[in-house]
Amino acid sequence: MGRTIRSRAASWLVVAAVTAVLSPLSMSFAAQNGPNTVNSAAIIAADGTSGQTLTTGNGVKTGHIQDDAVTTGKIADGAITDAKVGGTISGSKLGAHGHNGSDIMDGTVTGAKLTAGSVDNSKISGIIGQEKLGTYSNVIIVHKGAANNVTTFNSIRAAINYIGQNTNSYTGERQAILVMPGLYETDLTLFGPGVPFNVDIIGTSRTGTIIRPVGGTYFSQYSMTIPSGMYLRNLTFQGLIDVTGAKDAGVIGVDVVVAPPAVGNDKLAGFTDGWPTIRNFTIDDVYIETVVGATAISLWGTGENDTLRFNNIRIKGGTIQIVYPITSKPYTFNNIYFSGGSPDQSLFYIYWAHANTLDPKFIITNITSDGSYGYGFYMANSETSKISVMNSKIDIITDLYTGGSSSNNFMTVINSDISIASNTRGLNPVGSLSIGNSRIGTVIPSGQSIKLVNCFDGNFEPYANGLY
Repeated sequence: MGRTIRSRAASWLVVAAVTAVLSPLSMSFAAQNGPNTVNSAAIIAADGTSGQTLTTGNGVKTGHIQDDAVTTGKIADGAITDAKVGGTISGSKLGAHGHNGSDIMDGTVTGAKLTAGSVDNSKISGIIGQEKLGTYSNVIIVHKGAANNVTTFNSIRAAINYIGQNTNSYTGERQAILVMPGLYETDLTLFGPGVPFNVDIIGTSRTGTIIRPVGGTYFSQYSMTIPSGMYLRNLTFQGLIDVTGAKDAGVIGVDVVVAPPAVGNDKLAGFTDGWPTIRNFTIDDVYIETVVGATAISLWGTGENDTLRFNNIRIKGGTIQIVYPITSKPYTFNNIYFSGGSPDQSLFYIYWAHANTLDPKFIITNITSDGSYGYGFYMANSETSKISVMNSKIDIITDLYTGGSSSNNFMTVINSDISIASNTRGLNPVGSLSIGNSRIGTVIPSGQSIKLVNCFDGNFEPYANGLY
């Protein structure tokens, strides 16, 4: 009995001793970490195998952090700075946003960074420099400064002569003549109809580069016969462009305006002729300003009508005239705006349309007039021609469809807004007029030659379907 008491006493002494040793450590651990926390002092030194990194100090070994354990909510605002980010951040990690010039380092966007067609004309403003013209085999500069007459010239005619070696023909790889800002009066009568000259004349801007041809004798002192293969771009042309025989050519992004002084025939501006046949010719994004009553576009006898492109044309004071079409291939006009005309003018004139073909065709989409012109379409000495008008706003004063010495023609208007539905005001209609799904300000009956289907007036009241 006494031995058992001594044994238990010894055990209590051991427990007391151990407790005395552990109590300070436990108190220290709790004091440093608090409930549910462990600081670095409580983690043994890194040994590379126990779940800690092998870097200086203590920590948790890479690979021992559970996936998605550190979320955005665990990172304090501003805790990750540029210095903490290494390597490449792919484009998929960046949201869609724009960049301004200050975001892009000089020289960092090269030709290799641009995909085909990714930069169109609408993305380019200001001066187009020589460095932008890498697609040409050679670029010549015309400017007002010192010229070496090899790569730089003081006149457009001198540059043309150099490329053609003093002939009016050049069929080599395409070159460009870049014309710096200024007014350049140049004799451009060296080209004959259809002669090839595979060169583009490019200005720095419509307002900066102005070309005034002088010395012409055909129609106007201020005229130029555009050769096959030539394009005029991004400039102002003061005068008349003769398109006779031109193939694979055109005028893009150009203002064609009357040259001062506007006296006699010299008042003409725009585009004229076309016979012999023109082919693959483009007039696009062009402003044409003429004296009121003149023709802005006057084409004669073309036989490749379906290869001609008339798009995005603004006309002030002038008209469009088609004479003697050779085939039934359609003429197509898109996005044409007329303004500044007069009550005795028509938007379109069509003469002798059936002289060479039985069914000449004209397809006209998205045309607009401002109410200053008297007539829409004028037919003269024409039969069996077909005019289709779609998605247009035609505000005219007197007649939509009129003419003289013409009959048995056909005109349709669809999805449009027109001020007057009329056909020569009831006197010898030039043909039948059919209008569908359109708004009409006024209907003037004309011997049952006007047919309306699903049309309504300015108050959106329906017109009765039928003949008027």
